Amino acid sequence: RTTKSVAESAMSLTMRAGLKLVKRGALPREALAALPSFATAPFSRRIHSHSVRHRTRPNLGTPPHNTRPQPTAPSRPFSKLVNDPADPNDDEYVHRMIRDFSELDNDTVVMLAIEGNADAVKERLIREIMSKEEVEYDDACEKFKEVERANNAGMFALSAPYKVTALASGAVAFATFPLCFDLETAKLFNDLYVTTEVADPEDLETLLEVGTWTWNWMEPPLGQLSFFLLCLQYSRAQLDKTGKKPFTQWLKQRRATQLASKFPKYHASIVQDYSLHTGLK
Repeated sequence: RTTKSVAESAMSLTMRAGLKLVKRGALPREALAALPSFATAPFSRRIHSHSVRHRTRPNLGTPPHNTRPQPTAPSRPFSKLVNDPADPNDDEYVHRMIRDFSELDNDTVVMLAIEGNADAVKERLIREIMSKEEVEYDDACEKFKEVERANNAGMFALSAPYKVTALASGAVAFATFPLCFDLETAKLFNDLYVTTEVADPEDLETLLEVGTWTWNWMEPPLGQLSFFLLCLQYSRAQLDKTGKKPFTQWLKQRRATQLASKFPKYHASIVQDYSLHTGLK
């Protein structure tokens, strides 16, 4: 791995651990300031100072007289902060706990939004509205509702096939049990759609015997449907390998692009990210 990727991984792991503890209230937000300068400095400066290309051979001789050691501010080790147990009887510590995404700082909100947290994506869009409209948080929430309505416009008709398919597949799944194992239901289905010979009464005395008889006509449609779904799943996997988006992803991307065009005042990627993390309602 390159020096840049190693630096990014080290910074990401350290910052994620600290931010999760801050979010849970197990670590004060000020504790992040105690991180090493490598984890908190701008990335360009970190790479410049830690890259292999910019390292020089250490001078083992006597240092020049005009060279003075740079004083370093005492800092508490981050591992010490992480391992310190919280006092449940400390009222100040308890009241300092973060209870809502609106109480998080910008860096934490952005990091959670990048990881795909839907609430953080929403909070980032609200703060973008506050920045562009120069309004308070409550006014930005009202403006956000307008964006939300525009995002959901026309989605009821487009999502109807998904809802109907979900209900129909659930109904068919539960209907297979009486169709296979209930004698009266199996006879009715046989008279209406199959018209095959009914087995002898002594061969239909138990549920398993009824299932053995009904499986003669239940196996072909169930087997064919299972193979059909398997082929569709395999086809989608091949589309993913070639970078092609399935219809649902294409539909959400199209909606996100249209939403960003309706609100050009806000950053396009923030608006699109919110739309992509919202379901088809």
